Amino acid sequence: MEIINFIRSYPAWAQVLFVACIVVQLCLALLVPRDSQSAKEQPNKGSPPTSAPHQNISGQGNIQIAQAGAVHIAAGSQANQRHCADALGVFIVEAQKLRARIAETPLPTKEHNEWVARVEEYLLENLGPAFKVRFSDFSGMTFYGDASEKSQFSRSIEGRSRRLHEFISEVTR
Repeated sequence: MEIINFIRSYPAWAQVLFVACIVVQLCLALLVPRDSQSAKEQPNKGSPPTSAPHQNISGQGNIQIAQAGAVHIAAGSQANQRHCADALGVFIVEAQKLRARIAETPLPTKEHNEWVARVEEYLLENLGPAFKVRFSDFSGMTFYGDASEKSQFSRSIEGRSRRLHEFISEVTR
């Protein structure tokens, strides 16, 4: 029930993206044991044999595989929670250093863009595409300032930092 409330708290496009990611993860979880089974049937491939759940005619094997995959995904996410939170914290520290350079002329936009690219790559590889999309989405946030380049630079760092703080709280739940 908690996951449903979590999903409902985002706009419809983000909900669709989140559900699509879950479906892909479950499909991958279903494929892994089948690959293991084919490796068991062909021991000459060099990979050690692993056992996969036996699938009967009623399809109960698929249910067991999906449940095992869900448990594996949950266990993996718990093991990586601390690592993800620490990495996101490092990105926040980098954002604070960039924000401290706002008085420079010209603004460090190259460093800003490199930071954004590094964070997006990390989010995509470790947390999924939904987090990458949300990182640059400032909907629901209020900013103060004008249309100057410094103000836009500051808003970009502030909005992304807020999202990183949200992500830390989400991955450590």
